[in-house]
Amino acid sequence: MNLPMSLHLNWSTNWPTWQAFFDMGGYALYVWGSVLVSWVALTWEAWALRQGRRLALQRARDAASRHPGRAAL
Repeated sequence: MNLPMSLHLNWSTNWPTWQAFFDMGGYALYVWGSVLVSWVALTWEAWALRQGRRLALQRARDAASRHPGRAAL
């Protein structure tokens, strides 16, 4: 199949070295700072969801133990 050059898949990277990759064309502080902030936010969110689930389950167990005949929903 004879495709125009713009449609050929190019699996090479835009950076010739690892240093160039980490430098991100001079925008390293912005790029890696954004990655770090995103990672922290997602980690915090996962932790908060886990804590909320634990607290909800604990409250349901406490309610069930106080009122054994009732559903704790």
